[in-house]
Amino acid sequence: MIYHSEKNILKIFIELIADISLAKDDDRKIQLLKKYFQSLENESNKDAAFNLLIGNYPKRVINSKQIRNWTNELTGYPDWLIDRSEKETGNFIKAFALLQRTNSEKLADQPIQLWLSKISQLSKFSEFEIKEFIKRDLTSVEVLQRQFILKLVTGGFKSPMSKKQLIKALAEVINIEHSLISLRIYECNKTGSVRFNDLNQPINNENLKIPAPFPVMDSIDNSLENLAEYKKYEIYGYRNGIDAQVIKHAGNIFMWTSDLEIINEKFPEICKPLREVHSDFMILGQILTNNPDTPIDLLKNRIRKKTISRKDLEVATPIFSITEILIFGANRTINFSEIFRDYFSKISHIEIRKSIEYSNWGDLTAAHKKCRILGFSGFILKLKNSTENTLYWKADSYAINAILIYVELETMGNSGIRHMTFGLKQNDVLIPVARVKPTFDKDQIDELLLYTRQNTIEKFGPVRTVKPSLIYKLHFDSIIVSRRRKSGLALSNVTIQRKVGNDPNFADSIHSLKALV
Repeated sequence: MIYHSEKNILKIFIELIADISLAKDDDRKIQLLKKYFQSLENESNKDAAFNLLIGNYPKRVINSKQIRNWTNELTGYPDWLIDRSEKETGNFIKAFALLQRTNSEKLADQPIQLWLSKISQLSKFSEFEIKEFIKRDLTSVEVLQRQFILKLVTGGFKSPMSKKQLIKALAEVINIEHSLISLRIYECNKTGSVRFNDLNQPINNENLKIPAPFPVMDSIDNSLENLAEYKKYEIYGYRNGIDAQVIKHAGNIFMWTSDLEIINEKFPEICKPLREVHSDFMILGQILTNNPDTPIDLLKNRIRKKTISRKDLEVATPIFSITEILIFGANRTINFSEIFRDYFSKISHIEIRKSIEYSNWGDLTAAHKKCRILGFSGFILKLKNSTENTLYWKADSYAINAILIYVELETMGNSGIRHMTFGLKQNDVLIPVARVKPTFDKDQIDELLLYTRQNTIEKFGPVRTVKPSLIYKLHFDSIIVSRRRKSGLALSNVTIQRKVGNDPNFADSIHSLKALV
C-alpha cells in the first residue's frame, strides 16, 4: 500500500490496519507505519492515528449485545437473516456493518479525530441518541469504515502492533533513540492522550531517566579452557525471569524492560519500596517470582495488560534480583555487597544475586551439572571490575520424545506452518504438553505439509489433527507445575531438536516427564 494522500484519511488508516495485520514480519510492519506517518501532513490526523495504535482507545459506549438487540429496528431485517449473516461472517459487528444500508447520497469523508470526538461524546447520550447516531452517521460511510467505527464504539478495536514494534517504527520516523520515544510517551500519557509532535519535544533531564545499554551476554559451551584465570571472574546463578533496569532520579522511579518499555505501574510491589532508598541510583537485574515453582508467565502477563487487577497481584509475588548497582554520586570503589547492604538490604521485594562459590574451573563444572538442583537455569560469568565479557553458561536442557498431534497452518494460503502441538501418553490417551513454532527449512516444511495433507483426521479452522505417528525430540529449560494444563505441567523455552522416527513406542509418557521434576 502506498500512502500518498490525506483524502479519505479514515479509509487509508483502515487499509493500514489491514496491511499491518497481514504482514508476516516486524520489518514489514515497521515500513508500513513509517510510510504512513511520513505521508501525513495534518498533525491532528497524526495524533488520532498514533493514539489508536498505541492503545489510547475511546471509552466503550455500548457492547455488541446491545446493538444486537437493536438490529431489527436499525436494519429492518428479520432475526433469521441476522442470525444467518452472523454465522456466515463469524462476527456480529461485521454482519451488522454489511446489513446496514449505506446512504450513497450522503457519503462523508470525515477524519479520524472527528469520529473519535463524536464517540467520546456518545457516553453522555441517551439510548435514543445513540441509535440516531448509528442510523444517521454510520450510514454515511462505507462498510469497512462502518465496521471500524462500530469496533471503536463497542471497545472491540485493538492495535495490530505491539508497543515494541510501534516504538521502533516511530524512532525511525523521528530519528531518535527508542528509549527517548518510550520515555516521552510515558510522561505525556500521564496527562491523557499524546500528541504526535510531543515525541519531538525533550523532557527535563531525560538522559538521566533512560536506561544504560543492557549487557549483551555471549553463551559458552561446556568448555572453560579458553577463559581467563578463574580468579578473575565473579559467578552467580541465573533464573528465567524478566530482565529489567530501575532508575531513581529526583524521587521518580523508572523501571525499564530490555525491550525499552517502562513498566512502573505493572510492579508496584517493587517500585514503591525502592522510593525509600535515600540516594538516586541505577540497578540492573531480573524480576523473578518469589517462589521458584510459580510460573514466570504470571508476571510477564502483567506487562501485556493495560491495567493490573487485584487478582494479578495475588497470583504471583515479584522480587527484584540485583546483579549490578550504580549509586549516583557515590564512591564507585565500594564493592557490590557493601553497596547492597548499605542501600538495599532493608528494602522489601529486593534481593542480591546468588553467588556461586568455587576454587577452580573443575569445581565450577561440577556445580554446573547440578545447576537445576540448585534452582538455577544457568550461571553468569562476569569479569571482575568490568562491564564487558559477560558470559551465560546455560544449564543442560531437559529432553523428551513427544508425538506430533496437531498442526496449525498459516492462514494465508496454507503455505506454511504456524505451530506444532506435541503430546505424551497417559493411560493410552495423548495429552498435549507443548505448542511450538517450528524453525524448519523449506524442505522440512514441505515434507511436513505433505504428511499433514495425507494424514489429517479432523479439521478445526487452520488446525489439523494428524495421525499420531511422528516422533520429535524436544528440548526445554524448565518444568513448572500448572493446574491450567491437562498434563498438570508447563514447559518453558521449548525447541524442536529433530525428528526421531515414526514409531509411537519410542515416545515418552506423562509419567516420565513428571519424573524429571
